Amino acid sequence: MKFIMLGMIAIAAAVGFGAEEPASSAPSIERVLVRQQWPWNEKVAIDFVLTNVTSAVQIDCAVYRGENRVGGISDAAFSGDICELDREGAYRIMFDPSYLPARPANGERLRFVLTPSVMDDSSRYREVLYKIFDLESKKVTDVTRGALLSGKYGAVETDYGRIGEGYSSPLDDVLIWTGVTNYSGTKTTKIVFRKIPAGGFTYPKSGKWENAGRYEVNISKPFWIGVFELTQKQYEYFANTDVSGSSYINPGALACNLGEEKPLQNVAVLKVICGGKRTWDASSGALANLKTLFSGEGSYNFDLPTAAMWFRAMMAESKTYYYDGIEGVPENPADNERMAALGRFAGNGGIVDNGDGTTTTNGVVAVGQFRPNAFGLYDMIGNVMECTRDSWVVTPGNHFQADATDPIWGVADDSNSFGLFGNSWNGSGKLWPQSSYAINLHYTFKHPYIGVRLAFFEGDHPNKPAE
Repeated sequence: MKFIMLGMIAIAAAVGFGAEEPASSAPSIERVLVRQQWPWNEKVAIDFVLTNVTSAVQIDCAVYRGENRVGGISDAAFSGDICELDREGAYRIMFDPSYLPARPANGERLRFVLTPSVMDDSSRYREVLYKIFDLESKKVTDVTRGALLSGKYGAVETDYGRIGEGYSSPLDDVLIWTGVTNYSGTKTTKIVFRKIPAGGFTYPKSGKWENAGRYEVNISKPFWIGVFELTQKQYEYFANTDVSGSSYINPGALACNLGEEKPLQNVAVLKVICGGKRTWDASSGALANLKTLFSGEGSYNFDLPTAAMWFRAMMAESKTYYYDGIEGVPENPADNERMAALGRFAGNGGIVDNGDGTTTTNGVVAVGQFRPNAFGLYDMIGNVMECTRDSWVVTPGNHFQADATDPIWGVADDSNSFGLFGNSWNGSGKLWPQSSYAINLHYTFKHPYIGVRLAFFEGDHPNKPAE
C-alpha cells in the first residue's frame, strides 16, 4: 500500500472562515472529526457538520504540516461532499494521502483546515466539462467540475503523470473523467462529449516531425468533441434511413469488427453521416436525426470536427511525438510499448503474424480500452482513422500551410474528399510524417479502417460563411 506509514502519524482538524463573509451570515462548520482508515483503506475521512446554510456551499480543504500549508495537492485528492451543499447537516470529505508531494514521516502531524463559502455562478465547481447525451431518454446531462470531484460519476484524475509511467502534460487544468470507460451506457446508449477550451497546437511543416519549422494553429472558442469514437450501437439510435443496404454501410464486412461497443466503420461518411453534403446546421443525414433527437434540450449542430479542431483535441497542448509527454521518437512504431498503450494498431493485435507466412486479422476493439490524453479523450490514435470536416482536394499537400486561426480547408459542401487522421488497427502507429489522406467517401466508398468522432460548437463555427 502507498503511505502505509500514515497509520502512525498524528492528525488534527481545524475550521476556517470565508474572509469576505460576515460571521453572522456565513455558513459555518462544527464538530470536525478526522479519522484514519488505515490499515483497511489508506484514505482519511473528514467528517463535519455544516450549519447556517442559506444557499449552496463549497468547502476549501487545506492540509498543513506544522504552520505551513502544503501546496501542489491535486484537486482529485479530495472527494465526497466538497460543493453544492444546500442543507444543514453532517457531511464527509475523503482525503487521499497518496497525492501529497512528499511522504509523511513517522509521527509527523498533519492538520486539515476546512473553510466553507457560498457558491455563486462564477464558482469553478459549476463549470460544465462534460455533456452526456442519453439516446434513449433524449435528455442532456451537464457534468460539472464539482460533480466530478465529488465522486458522483466515478473515478477522475487531475494529474496526468498518473495515467502512465513517465507521462506529463503542459495543460494547466487537467481533469480527466477516467470512470467514463465503465459508466453505464457511455459506449452504447449515451454519447459523452468533452469541452475543449480555446487554444492551439503546433504543426510541423509538411507534417514531418523532424522539420524544425512549426505552424501555430489556433481555435478561437471552446468546442465539444466525443470522448470516444462513435460506436455501432450509438449510431443505431439516429441512423440515416434514407440509405440502406451494404452499398453504403456494412460494419460487419469484417466479422471481427462487428460489435455494439466497437467504433462505427465501413460507412460512406458523406452519404450516410452527412446526408450527401456538408451543411453548417446539421440539416441532413444522420447528423440531422441526432439533432432532432435532442431538439427538446436545445439546438445542437452536430458535425465532424475540422482538422484544426481534431488536432487541438488530440494533442491536448502536448509538444511530444505522442500526446503522452514522453520525449523522443519511437524507433519502431510498428512494435512499440509506448504506442501500444495509446491505441489499437496492427502491431498490438490488429493484425497478428502467425509465423507461418499467414496473418490473422483481429481488427478494432471496443472503444476506451487504451490510455486517454490530457483532455480525457480516448482512442484519438489507433482503432479507426477519423474523418474531419475539411475537404482537402483544394489544399496543396493536404497539410496546414501557414499560421492560422479557425482554418477550414475547402468550403465546397459537395466535395467528396475527407481528411483523415489518427492511424488505425491495420496501421503501424507512425504518426509523423502525418499520414494525411484525402479520400473519396461519397456514395459507396467506405473502408473498415475509417470511422468518425462527433463534435459541435455552442453556436456557429467561428468561420461559418455569411448567409
